[in-house]
Amino acid sequence: MGFEYIFFDATLADALVSFAATLGVPGQVRPDPMGGWVVWVPEDMPAGAEDAIEAEYDRLMLCQRDVLDAADGADTNDVLGVQITLPSGQTCLVRVPPQLGRGLVAQFSFEEIHQLVTLIAKQALQPVEGPLWRKL
Repeated sequence: MGFEYIFFDATLADALVSFAATLGVPGQVRPDPMGGWVVWVPEDMPAGAEDAIEAEYDRLMLCQRDVLDAADGADTNDVLGVQITLPSGQTCLVRVPPQLGRGLVAQFSFEEIHQLVTLIAKQALQPVEGPLWRKL
């Protein structure tokens, strides 16, 4: 098992692999069947490396957004990818369509988007019964 990060620019995918390597974390890049590239890193990594890689991914996502915005309507796979950990401990990548992804990124930080998508997945897999006002 490991963590996966989606990119639509090969240079940015390679940049995350290089960054992870500086932390002693080996990474791999593979093509994504839906378009783009997936960076994989193992979940067993030195202390603090996961947070540093997540922060670098957030920074690179901003760069990726700029690259996609610069394409200005070109035929691109403009999708937001959010990696979450399910209640079972399994990690997966949730792809958010362009129109929703742009709206989310315009209003929320990547951490807030991650928290929202994780909560939705948890609620879908483990629904809370009872009235809406019940504490989550």
